[in-house]
Amino acid sequence: MGSVESSTKLGALLRRVGQGDRAAFTEFYAATAPCACGLAEHLLPDPVAHRTLVERAYLEVWERASEYKPSSGSPETWLINLLHRLAVRELREHDDARPTQTDLLRMIYFDGLTYRDIAKRLGVSTETIRGRIRENLGLLRAGRV
Repeated sequence: MGSVESSTKLGALLRRVGQGDRAAFTEFYAATAPCACGLAEHLLPDPVAHRTLVERAYLEVWERASEYKPSSGSPETWLINLLHRLAVRELREHDDARPTQTDLLRMIYFDGLTYRDIAKRLGVSTETIRGRIRENLGLLRAGRV
């Protein structure tokens, strides 16, 4: 990412994504994912959190590509700002006391709560809870809990 030629091509791809072009989305993702993933990893070092951040960012790209305006910056800048905004939101959500691994597993398996119930109770996204549960089960399988 970064050259004028690349920005022009990415801008054209975003316009097509804004029209629902899946092939353009795939091409935009392939061209920008390495940078987006690196930035997400820097912003949120937790592997589950940064993967979730990238997923949410590209979901927003798909949903909001038609809102991109070249006059407000390059497609790269637009994507970086999107990632940064989502990361800040995620960090603010986690400023609250994060439940322990045991707490989450207890809520799911003993209290019978759904991911949505837990997310609502903790004020975070369902995707965040899903990722944390998946991470916790992996740790449990590995004998690290």
